[in-house]
Amino acid sequence: MLLIEIYANFSLIFQFVDDVELLFSDEKNLIHVKSASRIGYSDLGANRKRVERIRLAFEN
Repeated sequence: MLLIEIYANFSLIFQFVDDVELLFSDEKNLIHVKSASRIGYSDLGANRKRVERIRLAFEN
């Protein structure tokens, strides 16, 4: 298994930092993805959209 953690500013206006984690499982041919905001309760769907873009990138 390989774990990749990314900490980056994804918000253009407020510069909120989000955490993205990718866990690659070779034996199961599976990638676990977690994307979360460090601050606040809602990101207005930004993390869900990010995970969906990652999923589509690996699907094609």
